[in-house]
Amino acid sequence: MNTLVVDSQLSIFNNRNYARFCGKFTIYSALSLRHDTYSTFSEAVNSGAQSNGKPRRHVSLRTQAESCPGLAIGSTHEIFGDIIGSNAYLMPILKWKVGDERVTRIDTRLADRPPVRISGLGTLVTWQRFEPNAEEKPDLIQAVVVHKGATSVLVYIRLLLGWNYCHVDKSINPFEGCRIAYVGSFQGCDNNDGCPIVEVSKATLNFSGEMLEHDKEDSGGELSGDFD
Repeated sequence: MNTLVVDSQLSIFNNRNYARFCGKFTIYSALSLRHDTYSTFSEAVNSGAQSNGKPRRHVSLRTQAESCPGLAIGSTHEIFGDIIGSNAYLMPILKWKVGDERVTRIDTRLADRPPVRISGLGTLVTWQRFEPNAEEKPDLIQAVVVHKGATSVLVYIRLLLGWNYCHVDKSINPFEGCRIAYVGSFQGCDNNDGCPIVEVSKATLNFSGEMLEHDKEDSGGELSGDFD
């Protein structure tokens, strides 16, 4: 099990926020053109642990209108791209560039596929710690992060850490505005707002509350106004 790391010098934090996906999808309908975008729908595999036992979730696949990739109904493709929000049916919108997909004949059955992989760099909105079973399991962490990349649309993702996922030391106390880089697996969506849920296997924070306390002790005085 990986452990959450705090590293403000990690080069990834120099980048713009993003939320990306990589997984296998079977095409269920012909591509349709709307608002200069081709779209179809498919299903993303998850474990079912966070979705009332349902091991799949409908997703909207989209690509730019400059060229149609001609995906055949019933074909399975490995696709990677960006998560850009949710549609009116609370399906995650997964957008990719033509050429960032390839036909695959491996794991064409949903039952054989691993969950879709999600990676991102986001800004922390909330951080909650729960004790599901203090005697047997580590604390469960639920964090909501926001991503704002090349477009003005804000993409929210709920991260699950601690417990059976990426270990989080009790001394780590992040605050709103921290940035977190993470890798994990797609585990469905919130039924109320469509927010994707990700079980995190590896993560790094750029800052945490105990770093402020450490700086304060070292300086022997008050913190500077740089954090106001």
